[in-house]
Amino acid sequence: MRKNLRRLLIVLLCLSFLPAFSLGESTGSDEIHLTDFTSCKDIPKLLEAADQALSAGMDPESVSDGILALADEGNFLTGFIYAAENIAAAGSENTAALEAYCIPGRRIETDSEDVDIALDDAQTSPYETLDVSDQMKVLLADPGAQFCLRPYVWPESAFKEFYKVNWKQFKPKNPRPGYCCVIITDKSEATPGVSWEGGDVALSVIKDEVHALKCRLQDEQIIFTGNPNLASSFLVFDLSFSFYALYGTQEDSIRGYHSKLVMSWLESPNAKAVAEMNVMNKLEDRIYRWSDGIAYADPPKLYSENTYEGFVNKVRSSIATTKASLTANRRLTPANAASVLNNLLLQEAGKAKDAWQKAIYEKGAQNIALEGETISFSLRSWQPDLKSLGSYTNAEDRSAWLNTALENASRYNLEITLPLQDGAVSKNGAGILRTAVTKAAGAARKEFSGKDFQQALKDRLFPLPLTAAQIKSAEELVSLETASEPFKAWVQSRESFSIPDTAWAALLATRKNQTLDVNKGPREMVLNCTDTLEPEALLKKASYDVVDVAATMPVSDRPDKDTLENLLAQKLAEEVTDRKNQKAKKSALTFDLEEMKDGNVPASYQDFLNRFTWEDTLDSLNSSMKRLPDVPTQEMPPTGWISGSKAGTQINIRVDANSDPTYFIMRDASTDQIVVTAFVHPGKTAWIKVPSGYYTLAWCSGRYWYGYDTLFGEMGSYSKSESVEIKGTRYRHTFTLKAAENGNVSFGGADPEDFH
Repeated sequence: MRKNLRRLLIVLLCLSFLPAFSLGESTGSDEIHLTDFTSCKDIPKLLEAADQALSAGMDPESVSDGILALADEGNFLTGFIYAAENIAAAGSENTAALEAYCIPGRRIETDSEDVDIALDDAQTSPYETLDVSDQMKVLLADPGAQFCLRPYVWPESAFKEFYKVNWKQFKPKNPRPGYCCVIITDKSEATPGVSWEGGDVALSVIKDEVHALKCRLQDEQIIFTGNPNLASSFLVFDLSFSFYALYGTQEDSIRGYHSKLVMSWLESPNAKAVAEMNVMNKLEDRIYRWSDGIAYADPPKLYSENTYEGFVNKVRSSIATTKASLTANRRLTPANAASVLNNLLLQEAGKAKDAWQKAIYEKGAQNIALEGETISFSLRSWQPDLKSLGSYTNAEDRSAWLNTALENASRYNLEITLPLQDGAVSKNGAGILRTAVTKAAGAARKEFSGKDFQQALKDRLFPLPLTAAQIKSAEELVSLETASEPFKAWVQSRESFSIPDTAWAALLATRKNQTLDVNKGPREMVLNCTDTLEPEALLKKASYDVVDVAATMPVSDRPDKDTLENLLAQKLAEEVTDRKNQKAKKSALTFDLEEMKDGNVPASYQDFLNRFTWEDTLDSLNSSMKRLPDVPTQEMPPTGWISGSKAGTQINIRVDANSDPTYFIMRDASTDQIVVTAFVHPGKTAWIKVPSGYYTLAWCSGRYWYGYDTLFGEMGSYSKSESVEIKGTRYRHTFTLKAAENGNVSFGGADPEDFH
């Protein structure tokens, strides 16, 4: 321990070793105290009081002790340290050299830089130098103090020139949590092929991104500084432009470039990577502005990207961890016990590998009591206490059983008492804490992974529609004669959906082989399903089935609007029970126990239900019924030639496997006479021959065939091409027809008359 405790900053660095100070202790024959001069509720008032006390003859050592105690009691000790360092470092040779080196043009000006920032509970600017007397400056003098310069963009080369070491190997002398230094890589560009120093583009981009990040992290009190010695993190930018394409002719060409911006957040020292965003804006096929034969896409705005929230969350977590590290090492007092203890728990959460242990630490402590050399508090154990609830299957009210289990898990019932040593949690105390949390976490995990809770959860979210787990036939699912009680309760809670019970039953029956994964802890419970159908796919399949049936019927026998709903429910049940027509799909639903306790379901769960668009499907079915011809469907022709030419150049007609059956014709471009016709089923190829010359192609496709007069009816799609040249017999042509507009034939709209 250093000897000269009169120097305030040395005292602060050794804070954990100091005894508690008594503000009532005599400081001389005149009994002078700092509180005699002011209420000392913030940093400026505290320094003013200290200045006055020194002028009044108060002992400097007592002034140092009093400042410490009052700042700690007011919960602005951290802020006071920073303000005192700014005072001590102001005008020093190191600060003067640094300020002279910083170029004003690289200064980061944002709307919020001049706003006072709360450091603990005291309002003060991190860049402020408070006025104090020469006597006070002597008291605060510290040759190692660092001044917090305004934000400044450091080029890599300039950083190395000034500090004689690359920023990645740089070790800050006095890093502060939440303080960040901004770096721009030397290879960054202003425009394609031009160094970033050749224009203001790169700096403008950086300033916008710094401002956006500062606004998003306002609660974390992030502070950008031009002094790397204060930085606990670095924000690094790299802006580049990559060549994409040459536009125009050789005589008058324009070089086009994509733009890419990389933003990285790294912890210091050792440049540990925390988060990165790497986004490219592509110029694509059109350019809207260019000069001197160069065009480039605007640099990306990272703060508008979908991945920005993930980047911010990682940065936020990093700041919280470093802040906890500082606060957790403070000496415990009645005034700061809650803050210090909860930051100590946050530190432990960062070390914990088990998700359940982490969840206990992260919820913090309640009922904190500091008594002598011990501290007592309560933690949230996350234990549902299922033993007190009895068997779930035998519960009179199963919904209440689950609600009580969730409520139990929210209690702060893990009582802990830890021994202290010199005002801090001792090594033995830390071991007691970890042992208690490990035991509680194991108990919680075991209870939530048990059969009772898993069944309760499935009954709450996806209850089996029938009492028997195995559904043997569609008739069972439609009749619901053995509907389970959880299913009845679930349906009753969704009466506002206007969906019949039989339809809900089919949807829930798609959720098979459900298992609960608790390994990620109570905030990320995962309900897995290994064999399911998406709501849209289920409704689409069943709708096709309904129309398939109706299309084969005479118009007089087709279902009317009143019976259509029952037929759709029947087809839903058949799709669910007939595994031959279904493609299995894995799905996972992640939920938070705490949110579920509060009556909130995951957004993905609500989305799953909303995607079961029953009413929209019925409306679409009614529309399809009206578009069916008044005659039943006919059997489709086989793949191959139907009529017309049999000699000439061979032509292969392929239909994509995901398309519908297709009827194909070729007309002589000069006479408009049909030369050949063919029919092709999905995934098949038909071979035809025609003499060389120019032809127009036409084809129609659909699900229902009504003969060569009506073709595929109103529900079919009809297309035709421009004139196509067919070369001599030495050649072979292949036309690939696809459902989307990405086949190898240019086509436009057609109608049934184009095929007659």
